[in-house]
Amino acid sequence: MGPSPHSSGGLMNAADAAASNSSRPVGLVCEPCQAVGWMYAQYDDRWDTPIPLAQVQVSDINGAVIDSGGRTKGLATFGLEDGIPHQSVRHELGTYAFQAPQEGRLVVELVPEPSGPDPAALEAEIIADLDAFEQRMETALQPWIIAWEDRGVRGLIGSFFSNIRSGASSWWDDQEDLWTAIGNWLSSLPDLAAEAWDGAVAGARELWENRDEILGLIQSLAKGLVSEFQTGFEAILELVSAFPDLEEIANLMREAYEDSAEWAAAMIEIARSTGVLHAIGGTMMGVLAMTPPNFWTDMVALGIGYLVPEIILAIIFAIIAFFSAGMGGTLLAAKLMGFARNVVSKIRTLGATAREVVQVGTETVGTVVAQIIDVLISVKPKVEALVRSLRSRIYERANGATGEATPVLRNAEPKRPTVNASNRPPSRPLVDPSTNVASPQRTQHILHGDATGGGHLWPGGPGKTAFPQDWDANRVMRATSDVATDPNLFWKPQTGNGGLFTKSGKPARFLVTDAAGNLPVVDGVPMRVIVEPAGEGIITSYPKY
Repeated sequence: MGPSPHSSGGLMNAADAAASNSSRPVGLVCEPCQAVGWMYAQYDDRWDTPIPLAQVQVSDINGAVIDSGGRTKGLATFGLEDGIPHQSVRHELGTYAFQAPQEGRLVVELVPEPSGPDPAALEAEIIADLDAFEQRMETALQPWIIAWEDRGVRGLIGSFFSNIRSGASSWWDDQEDLWTAIGNWLSSLPDLAAEAWDGAVAGARELWENRDEILGLIQSLAKGLVSEFQTGFEAILELVSAFPDLEEIANLMREAYEDSAEWAAAMIEIARSTGVLHAIGGTMMGVLAMTPPNFWTDMVALGIGYLVPEIILAIIFAIIAFFSAGMGGTLLAAKLMGFARNVVSKIRTLGATAREVVQVGTETVGTVVAQIIDVLISVKPKVEALVRSLRSRIYERANGATGEATPVLRNAEPKRPTVNASNRPPSRPLVDPSTNVASPQRTQHILHGDATGGGHLWPGGPGKTAFPQDWDANRVMRATSDVATDPNLFWKPQTGNGGLFTKSGKPARFLVTDAAGNLPVVDGVPMRVIVEPAGEGIITSYPKY
């Protein structure tokens, strides 16, 4: 998938590149006495995922609508979909070109057009399905659990069930406890295998050696950590590409990464707006981890035990298939679901082969584990509907101007990380380790302004002090970030008495100064930078001449 060429290398590179490009955007017709403009819509994730086919409305600074009804470009615009090479049009995804009656500042909006079921209702249905699945699995695993409890050891099982009965979306009081327990469980499986390791099928050994990385992938997905998931996805793709026995997995991951552009948008919307990924990831892995050691002894005896990393990948592939299908990418979705179904078939076959040996009660090992994939297949239509419903409700707004690219940026995660505060700023960035550490919303505020003010990029908004004319957007945000994160500067309380929060509980704000209380000066420009360490990080920045 990879970063979009029109925005890689920093938040505002695309605007700078487009503004300096003498050629007009594709499809824009220039008419006498009319100004031209263009925009791009994307998320602030690692892959610069475009926001495709979103309805656009453009207004002048006085609120008069000058363009409406158009849509940002998506793969479908070019007759493509996820899973098909598209590099020749990658730079156009998420873009829209328009004309204005005259040169000037303007407002670009992604306008919602709600359709489909209510997202909250769909989310509740999906979680209810997962609750029902958990109850079925508890019943199916009872013979193994009872047999293990007869030994006087409950371990993880009792703790898991005491928590998951409150619902799949709250499968553990402390997420870290569950993921630690799952990691310990996964690491202990080799002790149950004994000589069965030597009989592992081709590719299983390589996957097993990278089981921690694979577990981390579904963990980040369950927690809604989009950029962490994307980083892990790239790392695992590199790992599996090195082994010929894992060619099928490598090819599927490569198609999802290099030849796809839109499924990540669905992942982001679900992660930032619902608890569905939290419920799916936690329930799937929780069910695997709550099974007692004697169950996995049976699994290893069948040769299924070392398929656990493959089972986790099948779960991840099935979830990505939901995202792709929800965005219209049926080709990639079919391939990914095909892999998941093949894993189910393999497990069922191995389980049936030794039915008399490992059958306990009415279930076999193969049928129990296969249900994990089966339930994902069963909720697929609802997840796809949730994707479409969330997409129809996207709203974003950005200030811009004719003659330049206007970036419309959307958070990839529901809440950006905060930092610890004292009377000195931390030595690391406030928000994100990159050149620009301000959030997309605050970047827009500083550069182009919003409903609360701002707009200090040359020539500046009405009545606003502008940065020097030779300071482009990147220069402004780099200087702002440098000041905000300089460990040699100090923070002067603007609200509250120097603590993280005011008496009313709101995040406190600080002015960055030198030791004498003066504003820091960058290349001759006095910088007034306000930070909110327990809230949004950088709040605003402007020159104070």
